[in-house]
Amino acid sequence: MRYSKWIEKLEADELGALWLSKFRYDLSEGNLAPAIEQEFQELVTSKLDSVGDGDPPLKIVEWVINENPRAFDLRNQRTPTNPEPYSLVIKLEVFALFYLRRRVLMTVLDESDNEAEFVWANLGGIITPAFYDGWVKTDREFFWCAPTRLLVSILAGRRPNQGATLLRSRLGLHLMAKGQRIIRIDIPAPALEAKRLAAPTTLDAGTNPAFIPCNMADGYGRTLNLRTISRDVQELVVEKVRFDGTFQAQRVGRIGARLPAIVWGKLGRLLRISRGEGK
Repeated sequence: MRYSKWIEKLEADELGALWLSKFRYDLSEGNLAPAIEQEFQELVTSKLDSVGDGDPPLKIVEWVINENPRAFDLRNQRTPTNPEPYSLVIKLEVFALFYLRRRVLMTVLDESDNEAEFVWANLGGIITPAFYDGWVKTDREFFWCAPTRLLVSILAGRRPNQGATLLRSRLGLHLMAKGQRIIRIDIPAPALEAKRLAAPTTLDAGTNPAFIPCNMADGYGRTLNLRTISRDVQELVVEKVRFDGTFQAQRVGRIGARLPAIVWGKLGRLLRISRGEGK
């Protein structure tokens, strides 16, 4: 299949067309260097030679990005002008599985204990920073975070479950369902020394539709508010860091509402307006 034909298939798919619009925004606004477009085209073309015509075009986007981290991860030319303390939020189950010393945890668990339930109940008690060990990252070699002051502001004066539900919407966490419990991790400044920090691009987001690129002068990206379908909280992507006892982790709460219905066409319209293309 030729690249031009693949682009036609991508544009014929609602989420594919949305992804392509975001990618073109990043290029046109200078978030990504022009050479990245040519590199992406060459890698997609190479991949097309080894896949079937029936493979969804967005799946090829996913393969190409994930297989070429040096080419596409953390490539935004915009970086924060005034770095400050940062925090991230993760699922309880991820924290329990990847952020704690397994051998130490096993010494305090009874056979009948549910691991995630135990960690939730005892974080800040039995589960102290002495248990902390792992890498702060996603399934790729970086993670997403936001200024701590903004998360503190969002959560201020709210009950735990209200705060968790609001964070889900304000941070664009559309993969977190009702009932999901979330943990907030505060990152110590020394952990970020010599680490790459940048505003996220469409390539960092992969095929996640709940992302919107931007070109703010402050060097931050913006989350996608899932209720208003608008740019919201400052955010960054950061090269992975080692998680240890110098970090702080705390329960936020349990998401108490279903995911709001998302009309992806609204996001497409917002992108067109951002590029000066009208409605």
